[in-house]
Amino acid sequence: MPTKVSELLRLRFRCDPSAPRLARDAIRELDGIAAVREDATLVVSELVTNAVRHSGGGSGDQLELAVERTPGGLTISVWDVGRSSTSPRLRRRDASPGGLGLHIVVAVARSWGVDDGAGRRVWADLPI
Repeated sequence: MPTKVSELLRLRFRCDPSAPRLARDAIRELDGIAAVREDATLVVSELVTNAVRHSGGGSGDQLELAVERTPGGLTISVWDVGRSSTSPRLRRRDASPGGLGLHIVVAVARSWGVDDGAGRRVWADLPI
């Protein structure tokens, strides 16, 4: 039996420093996710920020954010141009600044992953 998925949001942003704020604003206005809004806002902020910083894209490129309701959860996906030669990964925690974004995602999501193909998709599933 196929899993029922309901798309709640699909937006495109320029790959520039304004993208994380625009994505957070969109999540804050989204209906039907009150139980996970704070976690979803954190995850969206981290995934979009990582795409802006690490995808190899520039302000002429676009990012796409999708939020889907699945049975018992919410899937957040961010697509970027995927020009970076390295795939997103958890960095070792140390005293240097940065590198905590995916640790935050891991702390609140039940799973996350990366799909490479035509661009790169980084996704996280949140339980509801």
